[in-house]
Amino acid sequence: MLKFPSCRFWNSSSQKFGSTEQITIGSETLPKHQMKQRFLRKVWQFRPWTRERACPMVAKLKLRHPYVSLLVRRGDKTRENTQPINVSTIVEFLDAVTVNGTLTREVFVGTDDCRSLSELKQASRRYTFKNLCGKSWELGWKQSPELKKQNLTDHYIKFFGELLAMSASDIFLGDHLSSVHHFVAYMRPLSSTEKSVFTMRKASSVW
Repeated sequence: MLKFPSCRFWNSSSQKFGSTEQITIGSETLPKHQMKQRFLRKVWQFRPWTRERACPMVAKLKLRHPYVSLLVRRGDKTRENTQPINVSTIVEFLDAVTVNGTLTREVFVGTDDCRSLSELKQASRRYTFKNLCGKSWELGWKQSPELKKQNLTDHYIKFFGELLAMSASDIFLGDHLSSVHHFVAYMRPLSSTEKSVFTMRKASSVW
């Protein structure tokens, strides 16, 4: 079976979904989520050019396990009449989740609006929020006809780096209304006894 390309920080543990629905394709029967994970790994992989750029970006963050990742999805979602998850709810989730009974202070933030980082830091100084937001992204992602090709490339490299960092985290706090949430869930390693993928729109609910 093909595997997602791993960076040196890759986590060997994984999430466990609550669903028990089975799917049979050919001679193989697996839980629904595992079958989707396998298909994703076979048809969607990073090319070497992408790995050479995305992996070093994440490595520079020096993320150490255990760490929590969270998805702050705004951007075009606000044009779909979807209310973003407020910062107070995010902090409540961070205060509630633990890894092996220990509250984790290191948090990676994947976001399409880097202005959310200052809001998170103001809301809680208990955590160290790491991210891939540079100065070029601090005003958020705005797609426009005038956007230069290089800026578009940089945006996607940042996005792929965020996928890697979120999928490798011990706990992932996401938003099930976003397709990014599901990409991260399916990218995570296959086997674990821990429930570690949560949607912050449903308190105490596993994806």
